[in-house]
Amino acid sequence: QASGSLGARIAAAAQGVMPGSPWLLVLSESVGLAPELLATARDALLDFPAVLGPAADGRCYLIGARGPLRGRPAALPELRAALDRLAPGWHELPELRTIESAEDVRAAGLLA
Repeated sequence: QASGSLGARIAAAAQGVMPGSPWLLVLSESVGLAPELLATARDALLDFPAVLGPAADGRCYLIGARGPLRGRPAALPELRAALDRLAPGWHELPELRTIESAEDVRAAGLLA
């Protein structure tokens, strides 16, 4: 994994993709990120140029596209704007809570 901000790591991972090749990048642990949701994301790339899984913390838990994406946005509003510009007609998945800390674990009801 590349170093730097989340946006820089996403950009670095996506740069290795051959044009036209679909890819999915799962960015964090998320409550509800079941195999069925990953299949929905994969299948969305058959009909849409990109897919985004928004996270409740204002970032995202998953991003994917049918080829490289340029740019380095990490915050959700900037990421949505970048997808509007780079992959018009992209698809958004349901919002999930990400698990980044012990506080998130407690908020999700995973610890007593």
